[in-house]
Amino acid sequence: MAYEHLTTASFGKSSHAEWVINSSASSHICMSCDWFISYSTLHTPHPIILGNKQVIHAVGLGQIDIMIHNDLGDHHAIVKDVLFCPHISTNLLSINQLTHLSVNVQFIGKECQILNADKSPISIAHLSDGLYQLPCTVNGIEKAYVHH
Repeated sequence: MAYEHLTTASFGKSSHAEWVINSSASSHICMSCDWFISYSTLHTPHPIILGNKQVIHAVGLGQIDIMIHNDLGDHHAIVKDVLFCPHISTNLLSINQLTHLSVNVQFIGKECQILNADKSPISIAHLSDGLYQLPCTVNGIEKAYVHH
């Protein structure tokens, strides 16, 4: 993927966001460009094939700073290699990408447990409307972009 790099400066704002744990997504995908703490525009849009076979395109790639909120307390994380896709309706966390980082994911009842490599818990996503939803706060969303 070819891209152009943008540097961002955060001003300490935050926003509530839901992320869905997705077993079929090959990449993390976000619908809001404002949430990225680092961002590169893709020179060639990256196609994303949805479950209904519709094709939409990611136009950027970067990192997002989140605070995960759940029964285990708050957990800070930087989500890397996130595709920006303005036409997706839900933010997706890819199980495939998580497991490549030695994170363990297990489904028990109506919970999706996310564990560190040592099996210590990071988070629990709860099943709601057929989706495992992870409540988060996105940190540092008010930014200025500097083109390189």
